[in-house]
Amino acid sequence: MNVMHRIKQSAWWTLVLGVMILVQSGAAQAALPPLIPKELLFGNPQRAQARISPDGKRMSYLAPKDGVLNVWVKTIGQEDDRAVTNDTLRGIQIHFWAQDNTHILYLQDVGGDENFHIYAANLNDNQTRDLTPFEGVRAQPVALDPNFPNEMMMQLNKRDPSLFDLYRLNLATGEATLVHENPGNLVGYIPDNQFKARGAVGMSPDGGIDLLVRDTEADEFRLLMHWGPQDGDGEPHGFTPDGKGMYVADPLGSDVSQLKIVDLATKAETVIAQNPKVDVGAVFIHPTKYHVQAVSFNYDQNRWTVLDSSVADDFAAIEAIFPGEFEIVSRDLADKNWLVAFSSDVKAVRYYAYDRETNQSTFLFSVRPELDEHTLAPMKFVEIKARDGLVLPS
Repeated sequence: MNVMHRIKQSAWWTLVLGVMILVQSGAAQAALPPLIPKELLFGNPQRAQARISPDGKRMSYLAPKDGVLNVWVKTIGQEDDRAVTNDTLRGIQIHFWAQDNTHILYLQDVGGDENFHIYAANLNDNQTRDLTPFEGVRAQPVALDPNFPNEMMMQLNKRDPSLFDLYRLNLATGEATLVHENPGNLVGYIPDNQFKARGAVGMSPDGGIDLLVRDTEADEFRLLMHWGPQDGDGEPHGFTPDGKGMYVADPLGSDVSQLKIVDLATKAETVIAQNPKVDVGAVFIHPTKYHVQAVSFNYDQNRWTVLDSSVADDFAAIEAIFPGEFEIVSRDLADKNWLVAFSSDVKAVRYYAYDRETNQSTFLFSVRPELDEHTLAPMKFVEIKARDGLVLPS
């Protein structure tokens, strides 16, 4: 066979192979579901972020008003939905109820400068106020407390742009009272169950994290725990009901973080929840009794370990509502009504109301109902054994 013949034959096979690829590609394309419009994936949700009022009588959520995300409120069991904010620019991304059942609080900045202010929308007079009207200052919510319904703890970098001091904010008057001046190392504060700033998180000189506590707000902070830059991140989850300990997700002494009670006086540690394969995830704490009720761990998916038997039936009932991972995103103070968000690989996020007295659920809304009309790719968990023998969850 001469060279020219081989070249022609090679060109012919290349042509045939190209045609086969095109045919197969066309068939594959024909078998694929329609493309999902990017506006549906990245545009405004139809509704999102459902929250229940502390008295359990009303529900709020985010939804577009004239194309911009705003806060809406409805009476539970009625169809009286109304927008209670009127943002016309960037849209509201974060909102929550004040403990007085009268104010909706939300964060907003100007033009993306990230100097977020805290706003209050009064549901009685339909007036909205900027509670932190300070130029070039960023406000960070810290905590609300049902025993102090007219107050809020917040951080402001008003004194020094690089440091956040702790303030108490009166929701009725807008008065902000300094609670603690940041000495320079603190990045966050942790109130106890009496709404006193008895915990704090600070940066240490070695680049790690310090967990600090004190007995009263008149005392200086002292070191409770330290995590070096190579230790992994510890995370405090509030004070125990008696105020003598803290719940802490701690990576020290284990390959994964464990949920512990750490005694404030002796620093003695008691492990109350752990999973040998994965770190502590979310921690579910009673809103008025302050004890841990359940802890989540995410190995193949987010799964809950119940520590309080009084909610065991509730978690079992919720798990049966819809296939997917769930999170209890809001609950009333009587602890009778929960709002639950389900995430799934093949459906948009779905919200349900759950009644603890009847163990019954009611579908509220899908964040993007149009997305449910499209085909989404299911995900499958696999464990891959690496060459060194370790298992890679994938």
